Amino acid sequence: MLEKIQKYETELWTVLCVLFFNIIAHGYRFVNLMFNGDSLLIYQTDQNWKYSIGRIFQPFYWKLRGDLVAPMLIATLAVFYFTAALVLIVRMFKLQNKLHIALLCALLAVNITTTSTFATDFHEGDTYMLALLCATVGVALFRKAHPVLGGVFICLCLGFYQAYLQLAIGLLILLFMQDLLEGKDPSKVFLSGLKSIAMLLGGSIAYTLIMRVLLHVKGIVLADHYNGLTNVGDYSTTSIPRLVVDTYLYVIKEWWNPQTFRSRFVGLANMALLLAAAATLLWILATKIKQNSTRLLLLVLFLLFPFGINVVYFISKGMEHTLMTFSFGLLYLLAVLFLQELPHNKAQKYLRYAAYAAMGLGIWCNVIYANQSYLKVALEEKATDALMVRVVGHLEQTEGYVPGETPIAVVGLLPTSPLYKTMDGFEDVRGRTADAYTVSWENTYYLYMENVLNYPVKRSYLTKDDQAAVDAMPTFPADGCCAFIGDTLVVKVGSVVVTDLQ
Repeated sequence: MLEKIQKYETELWTVLCVLFFNIIAHGYRFVNLMFNGDSLLIYQTDQNWKYSIGRIFQPFYWKLRGDLVAPMLIATLAVFYFTAALVLIVRMFKLQNKLHIALLCALLAVNITTTSTFATDFHEGDTYMLALLCATVGVALFRKAHPVLGGVFICLCLGFYQAYLQLAIGLLILLFMQDLLEGKDPSKVFLSGLKSIAMLLGGSIAYTLIMRVLLHVKGIVLADHYNGLTNVGDYSTTSIPRLVVDTYLYVIKEWWNPQTFRSRFVGLANMALLLAAAATLLWILATKIKQNSTRLLLLVLFLLFPFGINVVYFISKGMEHTLMTFSFGLLYLLAVLFLQELPHNKAQKYLRYAAYAAMGLGIWCNVIYANQSYLKVALEEKATDALMVRVVGHLEQTEGYVPGETPIAVVGLLPTSPLYKTMDGFEDVRGRTADAYTVSWENTYYLYMENVLNYPVKRSYLTKDDQAAVDAMPTFPADGCCAFIGDTLVVKVGSVVVTDLQ
């Protein structure tokens, strides 16, 4: 028994590290409701939308997992997928140092993308982590000389969430760098790189074909707006050199100014790790690598790394947000790989300690940021509940209103409400987290009433012909903020009414 445990000691250590840091960073989120934004779609009925933005395998997955957004179930599945991916990564890179494994597991577990996903798009949490796992499995299969199977998992990754393609690319680049550092023939590494490109392209083509067939069969049109794919590959109005530069700059900007607690210190730590990796590479090129071809290929891969982990920015021509940038956390895997190449002398020992301190700072600040984010969402949930109960009260006090029978329209942008205020003390909690309430776009007013308050609603949407009448109404909670326009009972919760009018 002891021998079996020792045989899988590294894997068990990885699992323990992942579980520990997920609990201290995200544990509060896992055991609370905190529905907000898109996750107010507690019952995932709008599956055609997922097809239209190319996430074609999510509806099939929901048939297995269930349509309801059950927090503990989603959390368990998300952590399972994430843990499996980290075990594969540790094995692929042959990491043995327990401290290095713990640092890597922690930094990826408390990655800002993971926090933002759980804080604002929790209903997608397990599917995003499944995309991460598929990307990792695809790379692992490629390393086991199964590029066709690897391409299948790249296809699956794209169908769950396209943004994790750049995680696979980042892992491949780092693996090729490790091969060269271990003395493998550069020509063979170069050939392997070409094969990996073929695998990625094959998986992408298969994904595109399957998506086109499904859209045709279901009669769904590919979305041409936010999160849409219709403009992918069209660079006719784009300066490609400028876009390449912006792709690099976006990564550097996110490393320099990350969304986290004490972001300036973490940004400095990130830059220090990047510079330490670059300096170590130059030292290796000058002292350990003898072949010029190996030197050149190592340098090219190092320079391609930031572009590779942000290739979705290039593909989408700049449409990227925090939920799409998990791959930026591979900076820490890069740092770990180069730390392992340092000689064990006194000078290099202090460099290691400095790198460990930098990574430890990132872990500490990201754990704090995650818990602050979830506290903020929990408070926003209470504020939203109080607001929406009062809105329902205004509806019910209006003569002629019958719940579930009278058409209603809740209009106005909450940030333009006289009641609106950002929460004091949460100035550093920014990015994808909401500002004050868990309702963030016009349909979420109805979703909150229907799915959280369990209140009967007959939705109605005003037209531009109603603009003058709506503009003349005072804003909630003033007298007259709830009134009939035609047959529709309108509640104006914000002074600016744009997106609600069709």
